[in-house]
Amino acid sequence: CVVLKPDGLWTPREALDAMERHGVTHAGFPTAYMHQLALEAASGPRPSRRSYSFGGEALSRESFGLIGRALDPTLLINGYGPTETVISPLVWRARAGDAVEGAYAPIGRAVGDRRAYILDAALQPVPVGVTGELHLGGDALARGYLGQAGQTADRFIPDPFPELSGREGGRLYRTGDLARWRADGTVEYLGRADAQVKLRGFRIELGEVEAALLAQEIVAGAAAGLRQGPAGPMLVAYVVTAAGAEFDPTALRAELARRLPD
Repeated sequence: CVVLKPDGLWTPREALDAMERHGVTHAGFPTAYMHQLALEAASGPRPSRRSYSFGGEALSRESFGLIGRALDPTLLINGYGPTETVISPLVWRARAGDAVEGAYAPIGRAVGDRRAYILDAALQPVPVGVTGELHLGGDALARGYLGQAGQTADRFIPDPFPELSGREGGRLYRTGDLARWRADGTVEYLGRADAQVKLRGFRIELGEVEAALLAQEIVAGAAAGLRQGPAGPMLVAYVVTAAGAEFDPTALRAELARRLPD
């Protein structure tokens, strides 16, 4: 059942109430919105039990625990997949009480005609428990980046394991995500190999945020990153003011709003 609201976005409370009214048995939301639903459910009536799917960014261990306690789901499905690999080549199916050992919920196993490799810098597979970069292959890879041959060649590489895929001339997509195999065969997400982060499903280059800050005369140094806030992950920046400059956070925010998306 798909429930649409014609005049704007559902608030978490409106979404919970609508699911109750319409008897929804499975619901799918972005990861950040799932956290908001759980916060709302924790402070109000417990919703009916149903299954949920989510994706778009990493789910922290804390958020996974909150979702399990507040929503009491029958099943949780974490779908992982960069845009370049279309929709959810990896899926993790979990129950509310399942253990999350690392900082983030696992991203699961390859589904359909997809392949997942965790490789070192020499493009060799790493053992269970060892960190490497996640590479994806199989069906549904994008052809590349339009008009950006250099970036395409960097990210879409020849498949070094044609004997495993049974395909000559195949490719792998370098995700830039650090991961490791768990002993049970699922992939655990560990973070980025570069300065890119994801927030509310949007890719953000932290260097762009820092460059916008450093362009201000009052800023001598800057660092940006994600931190866990009361309502979920949030983008934060730390600055060092130039000698003799008066720090005005309101003016700095206004200048950043002219240069960066909200």
